[in-house]
Amino acid sequence: MQEIIELIGTSDEIFVFGPAQMKFELKTLLEESKLLKNELLAVETVDKMTVNQVKAKVMDFFKK
Repeated sequence: MQEIIELIGTSDEIFVFGPAQMKFELKTLLEESKLLKNELLAVETVDKMTVNQVKAKVMDFFKK
């Protein structure tokens, strides 16, 4: 999980989504991490998605 936090911590904006509880654990770890340089924009629960659905969700989210 630490490797993921290190990678995410360098992002300008963060949008976390998925079907399980892990996204909430990741949110907590990101908020506690000193590596997080920017804003966690959203955490959403979604059902299982195809790759194309994931791409569309991310594109729609960041268009707003």
